[in-house]
Amino acid sequence: QRESLGIGGGGDPVGLYKTEVEPGSCRKTRRCDAGPGGHPSAHHGGSCPRWNFGRAKPFPPVPRNSAPGIWRKKPRCNSTLALGQRRIEGDRVTSYPMSAANSLATVQPMHLAQQPVPEQPKLLALPAAVLNVAVGSLALGGAEYIVLQWAARAAVRHGVRLLVLRDANQEWPTPAGIEITRLGGVDIGRQLEMAGARLAADGNRIVLCHVLLNDERSALARGGALPIPVLHNASAGWLEPGRCLAASGNPPFAIAVSQAAADELRVAAPKLPCAVVRYLPRKRTNHPDARRDWRIRWALREDTIVIGMAGGVKPQKAYPRALRVLAALRAWPALANAHLVILGGPTGRDGLLAWRTVLEQTRRLALEAHVRLPGFVPQAAQCFAAFDLFLNTSRYEGLSIATLEALVGGLPVVASRVGGQGEISSPGLTLV
Repeated sequence: QRESLGIGGGGDPVGLYKTEVEPGSCRKTRRCDAGPGGHPSAHHGGSCPRWNFGRAKPFPPVPRNSAPGIWRKKPRCNSTLALGQRRIEGDRVTSYPMSAANSLATVQPMHLAQQPVPEQPKLLALPAAVLNVAVGSLALGGAEYIVLQWAARAAVRHGVRLLVLRDANQEWPTPAGIEITRLGGVDIGRQLEMAGARLAADGNRIVLCHVLLNDERSALARGGALPIPVLHNASAGWLEPGRCLAASGNPPFAIAVSQAAADELRVAAPKLPCAVVRYLPRKRTNHPDARRDWRIRWALREDTIVIGMAGGVKPQKAYPRALRVLAALRAWPALANAHLVILGGPTGRDGLLAWRTVLEQTRRLALEAHVRLPGFVPQAAQCFAAFDLFLNTSRYEGLSIATLEALVGGLPVVASRVGGQGEISSPGLTLV
């Protein structure tokens, strides 16, 4: 997957690793259910080259059947290491909880990387486990899409329990092979406490929490679970202040989808370490006639220059900026037939306002005949074959899934230089 983005290396299809660090580092046991699609080098950073959170370095391809696991740091040294944004000396290291089924005593080391890489710990497999994840809803958003993609990949080898707090009018389809519990948005606090008690009783109380509020994570913790918050956006898009992430159940660490988001969390919650796990989509195989078929559906000719965008219509995405870009491009004679296609509909609290703004801007710039608004399209990446260029004009981002999908599909991408947009390098990516 990283090779398809032009950054080298392979990928762990479930995004969970066990690494073993050579002598010269501090003792530490850590359960790493970070997922999805991350790689161990994305977890490491700081002053010590063997614990380098968030600095992605290429490493050899990992087999597709590679298993999730844990991190094990062996002999201790007297040096001071940087753990995310917290410095730890000597024996002042917190052991991260593990389920009995995943005890170190049961692990039989198996090398997954065939060639050693400088500053990259060895990759070792962990036996199958049951993984827990909670999400606010399965609405048509980027965070929810990542959760389901991770669950589908993890379910190939592991049990996956998915806790969905609320139902949505439009939802992503759920993959087969995962256990889904829906709370229906009713008496959520009490139901989360009960769910936390069940997880604790089953032996693995760790639960990855996506798009959950502090009160909801705290309810899981009261039941006995260990909620790990996952950040999918830049601080401007957080549901609550960063300090709230450290207040719910005293999590040992948080997870962010980009180094930029992790850096913002470091400022907001200095005492909460943060691992970085980036989602890298798989390359999609399109139907040979996909380009022609989508253009026919959108009433676009084959020789039309199509600029594509994808994502919920909300102020964050700054679609009126894209309309101004289209108007400027059409002023060039060679680009007079350029059209803009926006895949997505109103979403979030200010979605309808953003949608009306897009319509008004389209009329004001006299672009009605050159803009297509198909609304939400399930698996929108299948439409990218009809695009000549992909555009992202977001005001802030964690790490845009649509941008990654376009790069994987071989499209040239022009994106705003915000958040984690520049953390995945690719020859086809231009940041402005």
